[in-house]
Amino acid sequence: MPVLGQHGGTPIQLVLRRLIEESERLFKGRATANVSIRPAVNEYKDLLRKGREAVMSPEVWENNEKSLAEAEGAKIKLEDEILAFTRELEWIARCEDALPTAGRLREEMRKLENLPPMPDVSSDFVERARAARNMASETKAEVDRLSAQIVKLEEQLAGCQISPALLAEADALDRLHQDLGVYRSRKKDLTDLETELAGLETTLRTGMQNLELSGSIPELEKLRLNTADRLACEETADSLQNAQKEHEENIKKTGDLKTQIETLEMQFAEPAGNRSDQTPGHLVHSGGSYRGQ
Repeated sequence: MPVLGQHGGTPIQLVLRRLIEESERLFKGRATANVSIRPAVNEYKDLLRKGREAVMSPEVWENNEKSLAEAEGAKIKLEDEILAFTRELEWIARCEDALPTAGRLREEMRKLENLPPMPDVSSDFVERARAARNMASETKAEVDRLSAQIVKLEEQLAGCQISPALLAEADALDRLHQDLGVYRSRKKDLTDLETELAGLETTLRTGMQNLELSGSIPELEKLRLNTADRLACEETADSLQNAQKEHEENIKKTGDLKTQIETLEMQFAEPAGNRSDQTPGHLVHSGGSYRGQ
């Protein structure tokens, strides 16, 4: 037997009944949220309609892109025109700022035209003119300084007491002043000569001691030789110098001969096989030359 539910009917019938009631509540209920799905269905249909309306055809898309490109080109053109207008406005502003200067320039040009004609000058005329002005200023300052110095010297001269006797000897004083330089030079030469004379006296006294001469230097005048004796002494001195040179040369040759003799003695002391057969002719020649002298 079928199992009856609480309200009668089988369990399946109860489930069906509940599903039917739920469906009637959702689809036939009031059009309010959380009660019926009609608002959601209506919203879904509305979104489908808006989606169909929002879909754009390729032709419309291309037209929109073309319109956008044209708008961007027009924008760039307008920006360029704005930039050009801005530059023109800036140039106009600069011109307005320069109007006072232009007016002054026009006035100065008018004054320049009224001036008489001037000669042509070189390109460095301005620099040379400035240099000349500076030099003139420096020269004027130097003239002022020298003028003040002259005035000061004139005042000092006016205050000096001049003796008539001194004025009478003016020519002599002038000659003495001119000879002052010569006097100083000769005085210096005299000092140098005195110094040289002192050195010569020392040398002369040393020579007197070597010659065993006594007396003072003025007494040596008595011992002065005459011309013939002085010439004979000079010739004797020259002969003595030549003899000394020959003596030194003979001493040198004697030393060379001794060296050669020692060499020969060493060669003769060696064995016969090691002795050189060559005759030292240069030794004989040297010895002969020495003997010939």
